[in-house]
Order: sequence, then structure tokens, then C-alpha cells
Amino acid sequence: KAKNLWKDVKCITWENHDLTKLDFHPSTFDIIISTGSLHCLSNESEITEMIQKFKIWTKPGGVNIVSSFNSRQQDLSGHNNSFSPCLLDHKAYEACYGDWKLYESSDTLLEDVHPDNNIDHMHSITRILARKP
Repeated sequence: KAKNLWKDVKCITWENHDLTKLDFHPSTFDIIISTGSLHCLSNESEITEMIQKFKIWTKPGGVNIVSSFNSRQQDLSGHNNSFSPCLLDHKAYEACYGDWKLYESSDTLLEDVHPDNNIDHMHSITRILARKP
């Protein structure tokens, strides 16, 4: 959707990758933003392993921003019937960043409407902003 909306912007290179297959050198990025992707992984181990990779790929002093569905409350009526997110407890996400400085950690119930179906629904979302020592 973003690629279609921003197709005339020349400074953006659009790429699609399997998140679990990405590999970068340690300390490559100042910031890693993961929004709406971790809960699409298959299981808790994949999620925690991905977060560990994010942490390795982040430079000292860099930050990770994570936004993901969590296990508290989900109304999936606005999604395709085949959508089956992996839902970790908010505390499990916090634990992944236990050795980093947590600047923000929230578990918020958010209302949502997808523009393609106009179905009102809600999600409990974990949001984390953490800085690498």
C-alpha cells in the first residue's frame, strides 16, 4: 500500500524480504523500527530470536522501536480468517529488552478500522522504545 501511495518518491527503495531471513553485520543500524511484523511470526521463539537479532544489529546508543499485538485482548474480526497472530504477553516483550534502557513501554487497547473492509475492531498493542547501552 505504501509503495503505491509513494510511487513518485525517488529517495525510497522498496524491497520485500522474509524478516527471518535477513542478516546484517553487528552494530549496523542507529535505529530499528518493527511495527506490525513480530506478531506475524510463527511462534514465541521466532519472535524472541528476531528481537535478539534487532539488538545485535543496533549500534551502541541506538534504539529499537517495537509495536506488536500482544496476548491481552484481540478482536480479529477485521482480518482475514486465515490470520492467526502469535500473541506474546506484554511482559515477554519487556523481558527481551531487560538489559536495555526502556524509555517507553505500553500495553494499550487501540480501536482499528481497515480501509478495505470498514470493520471496526480492536487490538491490544505492545509498544516499546529502548536504547542499547
